[in-house]
Amino acid sequence: MVIGVLFAVLAALCGVGVTRACRGPLSLAPITGLAAMAVLTTWCARLGVPPLVGTLGVVGLAIAGLGVAGCALRVTRSAAVAVALRDQVTTILLVVSVVIPTVLLGAAMASVDAPVSTHDGAFHVETIENLRQGVAVQGWYPMGFHTSVASALRLVPWLDTARGTADAAQALAILAPLAIFGLGLAIGLGPRLAGVGAVIQALTYIYPYDDHLWGGWPLAMSILLLLGLWSVAARWIAEPRPGLAGLGGLLAGAIVLTHGTEVYGALVGLAVVAALNLRRIQVGRLAMHLAVAGAIAIVCVMPYVTTLLGWAASGGASAVGVGMLDGTVPGEGSAMGSDWLEFVLGITGAASLIDLPLRAVLLYIGARQRQLRLALFAWLTFGALLFAVSFVDAQPIRSLYVVTFPWLVHHRPPQMVVLFTSLLVGGGLWVAVRWFCALRPLLVGRPAAWRRLAIVCGALLLFMAEGSAVSIFKTLNQVIADQNVYSADDRAAMSWLSQHATPGEMVINDAATDAGIWAPYKAGLAILLPRSAPGPLQEDRGPILSHVVDLNQSPSLAAKVCALHADYIYEGSRSVPDDPPLLPDRATLERTRGLQEVFASGEAAVFRVEVPCS
Repeated sequence: MVIGVLFAVLAALCGVGVTRACRGPLSLAPITGLAAMAVLTTWCARLGVPPLVGTLGVVGLAIAGLGVAGCALRVTRSAAVAVALRDQVTTILLVVSVVIPTVLLGAAMASVDAPVSTHDGAFHVETIENLRQGVAVQGWYPMGFHTSVASALRLVPWLDTARGTADAAQALAILAPLAIFGLGLAIGLGPRLAGVGAVIQALTYIYPYDDHLWGGWPLAMSILLLLGLWSVAARWIAEPRPGLAGLGGLLAGAIVLTHGTEVYGALVGLAVVAALNLRRIQVGRLAMHLAVAGAIAIVCVMPYVTTLLGWAASGGASAVGVGMLDGTVPGEGSAMGSDWLEFVLGITGAASLIDLPLRAVLLYIGARQRQLRLALFAWLTFGALLFAVSFVDAQPIRSLYVVTFPWLVHHRPPQMVVLFTSLLVGGGLWVAVRWFCALRPLLVGRPAAWRRLAIVCGALLLFMAEGSAVSIFKTLNQVIADQNVYSADDRAAMSWLSQHATPGEMVINDAATDAGIWAPYKAGLAILLPRSAPGPLQEDRGPILSHVVDLNQSPSLAAKVCALHADYIYEGSRSVPDDPPLLPDRATLERTRGLQEVFASGEAAVFRVEVPCS
């Protein structure tokens, strides 16, 4: 988690200079910093400059931001101190909102040495490792998240990429409440109400915690950028300035560079903001400033344009979307549809039935507040989208699902909904607290009744906060226990490999089904089948994996093993649940001639491949 905190601070400092240069509010700094890092590092990777140049660029931007913040603090020190002292409640709320994800994720993942996901997680780690080492990466996936993390991890060369990526990504959860706070201020909420919304977001599992368990970090980062873009749009309506248009272009470009399908969510949110402020929009300035934002966005995405157009021309991910709908492609999004409990929990952000009633009441109270009208309409819009995807099996919905895939995969719309749920629940809670405080003068003659009421209300709040936090922590622990395949036995096996294998040797791994996928980072050895391996490479090397028990009977496979120096087979301590292993079981490997078990710890084992090589 230390790396995550440092990454969050680095992003915030980068954003201070960029935001100040555009004359924007500092509440946008953490998100504009993320956007600037994504654009800068993606350009550096595209230009093929030495890897250290991108890192130095990020550090330079952070130092500039620190200088800007220092100068501003010296000039307005007394005023800043006075504001902080006068509004200690907002300061405390923001600190609490940042501490909650720091503690929950940090505690749950303290003993996790590699990402929980061996599929999406391993894909992202492999990409970041290549970028970290200066290896050119070719592929359709946008790399804004990867280049940003790679630039940060170069500052800690002793930390392996598997652990470093999982740690650095935790910064996204730390920044999520700050992004909600910035959005609250942008739509006209008071700092304290926005701060309560930030705390509610920190106590919502759907976002920002769930993505860390399946390696959905680019998605998590793009949602932060969405919040920043919506905040800029709301502020531009109140004060249309070229600087804000520039920030909007930067954020829009960064969304495409990070997780392009979230452009659909960005458009929906911008439509809601525009629809509720039609009379306030200055059309003349809008046309001019849209041109400015569009030009900046185009410059930002130019490193990815060729790849994006080629991917779109080939049909994008529509074929996968069709396969998900008809069940021919396996995956969590393989079926549209849900159940009512999942839907209700999704729109309220409740962790379970325990805190659902209180959240629902606060949501209702918040929805009745005029100042939360924009949050309400955005919540209704994304909630209606979630309802349609969950329960309406109509051709227009199916077509939208296919065309925008994977935007509407069932776990994603709820993430959009709870962004506004947090503001509505937070608004309801703030109103309820003010009602409660207004009762005190009426009960001045009945101190015992006031104390009892205070105890009951305090207990309800504590119950909600403690219940949500405990539910989040238990869910994180349960999923980690079920899905994490890198155990102490695997750690011992990797240590043995790092000490006994020679540089240049390769490990035959069971694809992404066990901890063998982490051998490049834990043992410093290449693996036969990386998660990001292109199709031709998998077709070329796949037969080695399926014929490990009879390699000596196939001269062509034996020659390929010798050429690759594939001298070891890794049998992990456990496999990913519901992910069938491709390697034979350990007993079969032990009986196979030409394979020698050279290390074992618990269920993890390493076999030496004895193939005669000329």
